[in-house]
Amino acid sequence: LFAGCDDEPDGPSFEALIQASALEGNAPMPVQFEARHTGPLAGEFSFSWSFGDGETSDEENPEHAFEAAGAYTVTLTVTEVNGGGAGTASTTITVAEPTDLQVENVQFTPQRLRAGAEMTVNWTVRNEGAAVVGSFDQVIFLSEDDAWDASDIEIARLPRDGADLSDGPKSHELPLVLLETVMSGDYRLGVA
Repeated sequence: LFAGCDDEPDGPSFEALIQASALEGNAPMPVQFEARHTGPLAGEFSFSWSFGDGETSDEENPEHAFEAAGAYTVTLTVTEVNGGGAGTASTTITVAEPTDLQVENVQFTPQRLRAGAEMTVNWTVRNEGAAVVGSFDQVIFLSEDDAWDASDIEIARLPRDGADLSDGPKSHELPLVLLETVMSGDYRLGVA
């Protein structure tokens, strides 16, 4: 997604562009931004971002989380530091109220597995918060504790459309094969 404009009429200027990973979503909403520009090829550039919520960055490609619902005007100014001009772009990020997704009734069969075995996972998702804007991922994982974190084994990642939850709880069933690389041990299966 791009937005841009050139608003430097009295001197050297070039076009600045903003690429954003998403323009709308639910709070808290992380967005990865990328600066693009048509400035001089051999130029050295500085970047100034204002996220519309009081936060700023001087990184070329920052990630920023919008914590509260609202419409935020994000502005980028790219400057060629050796006098080669500047360009400014802006775009609007729209953040809706937070969701409250609850995963319930996680079950899997068979109960004892070995690497490479087939299994079926069943679960229900319900939303107790604001309507889901856009999509989200559900992760099925193996863990030595009850929470999804970087040390766990991801066995499936499923994109979900938030509109699926508009009619109430949604049940899911997924047949899959346990990864051959899973070491023997006791794990909890979870859905996040």
